[in-house]
Amino acid sequence: MKRWILIVFALLFTLQAFSQNSGFCGLENNAFQSGESLTYKVYYNVSFAYIGAGEVTFATTLTDLDGKPAYHVVGEGHTYHSYDWIFKVRDRYETYIDANSLLPLKFIRDVNEGDYHKYNVITFNHEKNTATS
Repeated sequence: MKRWILIVFALLFTLQAFSQNSGFCGLENNAFQSGESLTYKVYYNVSFAYIGAGEVTFATTLTDLDGKPAYHVVGEGHTYHSYDWIFKVRDRYETYIDANSLLPLKFIRDVNEGDYHKYNVITFNHEKNTATS
C-alpha cells in the first residue's frame, strides 16, 4: 500500500512539473496600461530652499514592434530653460516591452547632460539569451 501511495505522489509531482508553462506565459499585467503618464517636478535644495529645476515625464503606449504587440514606455527629463545656462539636461529613455510576457524587447538611451552625451540602443533576443548593443 505504501508503495502505491509513493508511486501516486511521484506521478503527481512529475505531472505537475510538466504541466506548468514558462514563468512568463500568461503573466497578468496590473502595474500599468497603455495611455498612462506621470509627470514629476524636480527640485534642487539650496540651504533649506527648494527651487524647481526641471520635470520628468513617463508615458506608456501600446504599439507594434517587429510584428509583436509591445508597450512603448518613454521617460523624458529636462531642466527648465531658465536654468540651461547653469546645467542643461535633455534626457530620453525608451523601452519596448512585450505585451504578453512583459519581457524587454528593446531599450534606447539618449542622454544629454551638459557636455556629456550618450546614445545607446540595445535589442534583446530571449530565444538566444543575448542583448545586442
